[in-house]
Amino acid sequence: MITDSLVEKIANALKSKDQVRLSTLRMLSSALNYERIEKGRSLSEEEEIAVVRKEAKKRVEAMDAYKKASRIDLFEKEQKELSVLKEFFPPEISDEDLDRQIQKELVNFPKADMSQMGQIMGVLVPKLKSRARPERIAERLKKLLQK
Repeated sequence: MITDSLVEKIANALKSKDQVRLSTLRMLSSALNYERIEKGRSLSEEEEIAVVRKEAKKRVEAMDAYKKASRIDLFEKEQKELSVLKEFFPPEISDEDLDRQIQKELVNFPKADMSQMGQIMGVLVPKLKSRARPERIAERLKKLLQK
């Protein structure tokens, strides 16, 4: 679980005096604690990954804003924070395996076309969200539906 390894990673960042890594790990620890308190129980591994993804998404959005504002220094800081957060992501499923999973679900939609994409995504995302980003699932699904 992420929470278990976080204390050790924070200690290592303190020892190595890596300030960006340290602040990112502390931020993640805080976000996980807030989520745990909000739910009133300890988090499952999927819930912890969801928190990490939410924090990573914030970094990506900030990077876009800083890039538009030509703030390269802040852009690079967000990029470093994002790379620290990505360490906690589970390995992503390969394109071939993702296509196979999508094909399995398309059997339940005999006349699948682009108009049913929302319904198909509603089935796929909960099953695959820990192994693939929803944007990636949608991209692969579009390719398969257009064939």
